[in-house]
Amino acid sequence: MAVHRQTSKMVLYLVWTLLGFGLSAPPIDLDPEAYGFDDTWDLNYDYDEELCSVSNLSFLLTEVETLAPPPAVTPPPAVVPPEDYVEEVTLPPRPTKSPVPSTLDLHGPGLFGPDTGLVMNLAASSELTQIPPLPKETTHFYARFNKITELQDLMLADNNIQVLPELPASLKHIDVRNNQLRSSSMHAEAFKEMKELQFLYLSNNKLDYIPVPLPDSLRSLHLQNNNIQSISQDDFCNIHDKNYIRKALEDIRLDGNPVDINFYPQAYICLPRLPVGTPV
Repeated sequence: MAVHRQTSKMVLYLVWTLLGFGLSAPPIDLDPEAYGFDDTWDLNYDYDEELCSVSNLSFLLTEVETLAPPPAVTPPPAVVPPEDYVEEVTLPPRPTKSPVPSTLDLHGPGLFGPDTGLVMNLAASSELTQIPPLPKETTHFYARFNKITELQDLMLADNNIQVLPELPASLKHIDVRNNQLRSSSMHAEAFKEMKELQFLYLSNNKLDYIPVPLPDSLRSLHLQNNNIQSISQDDFCNIHDKNYIRKALEDIRLDGNPVDINFYPQAYICLPRLPVGTPV
């Protein structure tokens, strides 16, 4: 009797529990066919050992891994130059100094061109070692604080110069042809101290006499086409020394002057060659 009563309580409890789940759970379709299951269940089903093997699991994992993002791109290795490699460096060009010819030429366009004006100022700017070619129109030339050590050539031909200033004693070549120079506009004994002077070109001016005294170093003297009217015995020679010979002076031009060189034979006894000249 007690067993039957206990059984009844368990049945009632089970029914109550089932009814509670049924009331609280959402309605579901209990048709197994809707979910693709058979009515029969094989509780003694043997799982496929090959399907669940480690190798098959590795294959499945590999398939999953293929869906992962691609790996990061690895940068190429750095280029290491060889030990004997020397990098080539291009340096900016250095400024070059304008070449100054040893013999100046005023007949050409000149270093500064023909349209540079009348005043040339190169003071403390060009590191000049000698005076460069100047335009023919130049009337003033300033070149203080440069590197000119000795002025050897003075080329002022074909100008309108009327006064010749005092010149440096280092000159070797003076060319002032075709100007308006007069003897009174030149310094007295202007060439006496020029111990290196070799060429003195004063032709086509308005000189009245030979610019004496002349240095012994002189080799060429051009005085043609001036206004020289007389020649003194000591213009070329030394009247106090009968044995004096001027060996260097071999080129004297006096043609085109109103002087007759044949009237002054004693003036040439020290010369290696007679001057060239004819009366006007």
